[in-house]
Amino acid sequence: MPPIQTVASLGVVSIGAAVPGPLRPARLSPWGRLVAASALVAGVVTVVLAVWSVASTQERRVAYTVRGAAAGVSLDVGDADVEVRGGGRATTVAVQHVDRFGFGHGPVTRRTIAGGVFSVRSRCPETVLHGCSVRYRVVVRGRETGGS
Repeated sequence: MPPIQTVASLGVVSIGAAVPGPLRPARLSPWGRLVAASALVAGVVTVVLAVWSVASTQERRVAYTVRGAAAGVSLDVGDADVEVRGGGRATTVAVQHVDRFGFGHGPVTRRTIAGGVFSVRSRCPETVLHGCSVRYRVVVRGRETGGS
């Protein structure tokens, strides 16, 4: 609906929207443009890393047994979750572990037997985005404990 215009004895009276002047786009200072560009780059990098992390997530399940009577078991697994179960009269040590990691950087595990002691050392790599976890389950003869 067009604005209503009336003529009064004192002059012309207009009721309605004011007619805007020419629009001038708001301009950012050079500093404002730098901040806006940096925020855009940071946002794009964050989205790319999040998508890459989800797309590259892997899970690796490993199970093995150590045959023979081990004199002991040594686990040096950093901050991994560990469950130790008694195996009754079993003559083996059974180990299962689940590794979850992203960006292709899985944990590094080393197994050795020295002096009758079975040892496992496992570490997740040091990365900027911590995307690695390990969970161990060990069944040993004649012992039943739990821990993490």
